[in-house]
Amino acid sequence: MKNQQQQIAIYMGLGALITIILLLVMGRLRTERYEAATEQELLDFLEEVENSPTATEDVPENMGPAPMGEGDDSDEEE
Repeated sequence: MKNQQQQIAIYMGLGALITIILLLVMGRLRTERYEAATEQELLDFLEEVENSPTATEDVPENMGPAPMGEGDDSDEEE
């Protein structure tokens, strides 16, 4: 039983490793490096966010999400 569990763990690990290698080769798995922003850039971004209009300002307070399955945007075909 223990030997079988070890084999399963080995195969799962190999499968994960092969998957990661294939994704890297195909370019589907990317690693990005982010540069630290300067304090001025952060302040500019904060000012831009504070001054931009939001989409929720036009929505009445008593309005909530539509029940699932109702409305024109339902994915179900009739």
